[in-house]
Amino acid sequence: MTQFKSESELMGTAVVRPVSKRAKQWAEQAVFIDLLAMNEGKYAMWPKTYTTLNNAMVAAKTMQQRTMHAFKVCDWPGRFKTIITNENGLFQVWVAYTTEPEEKEAHNA
Repeated sequence: MTQFKSESELMGTAVVRPVSKRAKQWAEQAVFIDLLAMNEGKYAMWPKTYTTLNNAMVAAKTMQQRTMHAFKVCDWPGRFKTIITNENGLFQVWVAYTTEPEEKEAHNA
């Protein structure tokens, strides 16, 4: 015989697929990017600190070039600018979103 239950009865014992660490990280980064876009031109600190300048520079470059996953798949058409700071030997990457075109270097003829 077929047994019927309501959704509320089933939710107590429902099996939910756990969210992977990577998916959680991408979701957090997407929120960070959305907040940047809503505060255009203002810098926000990336939530990770780096122990070497080289690692901070690599992270900043992946944000600027949109090769970091969350920056690659975001819907915002502008670009991201970064500033790296050194606070007590730890490097922080500060990120800003802008819709201004990238400044071209002036070449004197």
